[in-house]
Amino acid sequence: MKARSKFSLLLAAGLLLGSLTLRAQAPAQGSIRLINVTGLPQPTAFTIDGAKIKKDGFTDGFASGLVGILAGAHTISATYAAGGTVQQTVNVTPSGSVSVFAYSKVAVDPVTKAPTRTLALGVRENQIGVKGKRVYVLNACDKALPLSLNGQVRNVDPLKETGIDGFQGTELAVEVAGKSVGKFAIEEKGNYLIVIYQDAKTSELKAAYAPDFG
Repeated sequence: MKARSKFSLLLAAGLLLGSLTLRAQAPAQGSIRLINVTGLPQPTAFTIDGAKIKKDGFTDGFASGLVGILAGAHTISATYAAGGTVQQTVNVTPSGSVSVFAYSKVAVDPVTKAPTRTLALGVRENQIGVKGKRVYVLNACDKALPLSLNGQVRNVDPLKETGIDGFQGTELAVEVAGKSVGKFAIEEKGNYLIVIYQDAKTSELKAAYAPDFG
């Protein structure tokens, strides 16, 4: 009996050690969000490490939710039929989070010398953990914008953002030069990302809304 009891204890200890070892060896993860702010009329296709995300592509202004992904380096690509493909390596840290946004920028055609729009990718770190409401407004336009956020004007340079920690209220109204870009619900605790961009044809300001509730 004593020998059997000793064997059972050793077996239990071995199983526990094995379980802890497997848990310790579990691959670290982070999260990623993809956003289409190209301002182009047709969908933009995204891939992560060669795997296509969303069969029919992302329509203009579409923002995915946060998706779990293994920590480490990943190749993100965006493809638009008339604008070619652009790709970038993005590093996701353990328990970290990033947003990757495809936008279009003005370039000069080397042959015709006419202005055209080409694809580009931008990356931002998402803030993790929140006790209240945080709002971030990112400018993905070619020029600086005087963004009015609930009446408070902030000048934001291209590919830069402005934030509001401890946001009070349930709605954020965004305007530029007295013209509304949109009104966004800020009701629950969490992080809210709003990306301002231009329609590639009309230059009208538009916005993509990506809430991440805490």
